[in-house]
Amino acid sequence: MFGNLLPVFGVLFLNWDPGMILILYWIENVFIGLFTVPRILMAQGPPPSAGSVIGGTPFVQRLGTAAFFTFHYGVFWIVHGFFALLLAGEISPGESSPEDMRGVGLAIIGIFIIQAMQFWQAWLRPKAWETANAKMEMFLPYPRVMVLHITVLLGAAGLNAIGAPMDMQWHSVVGPYVQQALASVTNGLSPATGTLVNTAWEKAEISRNFAGMRVTMSNCLPSITHGTSATRAGTLSGAPTATYVGAKDTMTQVWAVTGFSAAATLKAGDVLEITGRYYVSQGSRQVIFDEAGARIKFRATVTANVTLNGSGAGNVTVTGPGIYEATGQYNTVDSALTTSDVVTVLGSSAAVVQPALFYHPQAFAMASVKLPKLYSTDTVAVTEDGISLRVSRYADGDANTQKVRFDLLPAFGTMNPFFAGQGFGT
Repeated sequence: MFGNLLPVFGVLFLNWDPGMILILYWIENVFIGLFTVPRILMAQGPPPSAGSVIGGTPFVQRLGTAAFFTFHYGVFWIVHGFFALLLAGEISPGESSPEDMRGVGLAIIGIFIIQAMQFWQAWLRPKAWETANAKMEMFLPYPRVMVLHITVLLGAAGLNAIGAPMDMQWHSVVGPYVQQALASVTNGLSPATGTLVNTAWEKAEISRNFAGMRVTMSNCLPSITHGTSATRAGTLSGAPTATYVGAKDTMTQVWAVTGFSAAATLKAGDVLEITGRYYVSQGSRQVIFDEAGARIKFRATVTANVTLNGSGAGNVTVTGPGIYEATGQYNTVDSALTTSDVVTVLGSSAAVVQPALFYHPQAFAMASVKLPKLYSTDTVAVTEDGISLRVSRYADGDANTQKVRFDLLPAFGTMNPFFAGQGFGT
C-alpha cells in the first residue's frame, strides 16, 4: 500500500506528472521481479503433482523455475518498458527539471525499501517459504503487470469521455458490496494463481488501481432515497437560463417542470435525464458516444428536495447545468434545453440506493467559512486561495500567560460537477 502512495505523494506535493507516475510503476515492477526470484528459490512446499516439464530434485526444479521466470519476466518487463516510455512521452512531453529527477530518484529508493520491508514481513519473518510452492510464486507478479497494462491503456471511460484532464489521479469510492462485485470480475484474470485473483477470491477485495481509477472501499458511503412520483417522466414548462454567466458562480440551474404526479417529491441526489439533448466533451465540445455508438443523453442531479404542486409542476434546482451558447466555449450540452423537452427521473420511486462516487480531484476544492470578527480579534484575513483565517490575541490573568488563537472552519466546495459522478445499479 505504501508503495502505491509514493506516486500519489509525488503528484500532490512534488508536482509529478502522469508520465513520471507511469515510469515509477514500471520500475516498481522490476523490484517485484527481483524479490520474486529468492521466493522461488526458497519455496520448499510440495511441487505441482503433474504437468511440470522441469525435472530433478526440488532445488534443481526451483533453480530451473527461477531461470525460466527471470528470462520470461525480464522480456515482458523490457517490452512493457518500451511502450511505457513511449506513452509517458506522449502524456508528458518536454524535459524534466533536476528537481523532478531528484524526487523520482528518492521515490525509486523508497519503493525498493518498501519492497524489501514487505519481503521481510510477509516472507522471511513468518517463514512463509516452508509451505510456499515455487511454481505458484513464479506466477504472482504477472496479474499485477496485466492489470497495470489495462489501467494505463484503457482509463476510465466516463471521465475520459467528458474531457476530465488526465494531469491527476482519478478516484472512485465504492461500498463493500460493489467491491465484492468488482472482485468477482477480477476472478476472471489469468493466471488464476495470481495475487490479485487470490485476493479477490479470499477477501473479496480488488487492486487499488482498477480500470484507470484509484479505488477506495468505504463502509461510510451515505444512502439516498429517491423521490416519490408514480409518473417518472414529465416535461420542461420553460427554457432554463442556458448561459455560462448564469451558471458559473454556482454551477446550478433551475428547471421548471410539469407533468409529474400531484404533490410528487424530487429528492437531492435524484438524477434527471433530458430526451433529445446530449452531453458534449469538456475537452473537444463534441457529442459523447457510449460503447454501443449511441449518443449519451444529458443528465443533471437535483441539489435540494422539492415538492411539486397539485398539478405535478414546480421548480427544481440541479447541478451539472445544461449550458449552451451558439459560439460558447463552455457548452455542456449539444443544444439548448427548451420548453416541452421530456424530463425523466431515473430510478424507481422511493427506492433506497447507495451510490459509489467517482471523481477527478479538480472536481472539488477545500474551502472555508468566513468567520466573524470578535472584540478580541486582531485579524480576519482571506488568503489568495480564499481560505478565511481569524487571529485573536488575549491574556489569561489568573495564569499570567499570553495566548494567541487561530480559527479556521474548513469546508468543501464543488468546483466542476462534470468531473465527478455517482454510480449505482447495473
